[in-house]
Amino acid sequence: MGYAEIISLPEVRARKQWDLLRQQLHSRFDQWLDGLEEQLPEPESTLAEVTETVWNLRQDLTGGLSETIIEHAHHGEQTRKQAPCPRCHRWLRARTPVARTVETMVGSVPLWGLSPRRGVGLSTGAQTT
Repeated sequence: MGYAEIISLPEVRARKQWDLLRQQLHSRFDQWLDGLEEQLPEPESTLAEVTETVWNLRQDLTGGLSETIIEHAHHGEQTRKQAPCPRCHRWLRARTPVARTVETMVGSVPLWGLSPRRGVGLSTGAQTT
């Protein structure tokens, strides 16, 4: 008789999260491939054409993959109703999420969320700076 494998609930949850993230990353990669297909003159392109096109589109891919991972890991930030003030640690009501684009070494990554500074994305009922 064989041994039963013990699977913990946290392991199952983590595996499901990784599987979901992999699906999202594959979808993002497919979007990038669609863009690559539009840019390449034909599938039988020269080495120079292929490398130039991939080089020009590389930050779209790496930035998009980074964006997908960040969205997956922090998906609740857009709907968060309150957050602690980084200075006084009081709980503050959320204002409308703030959109920003961060230029990184791997490409542009759009971010949505609460502003980390008081008076910009959080509300205490009084205007603060």
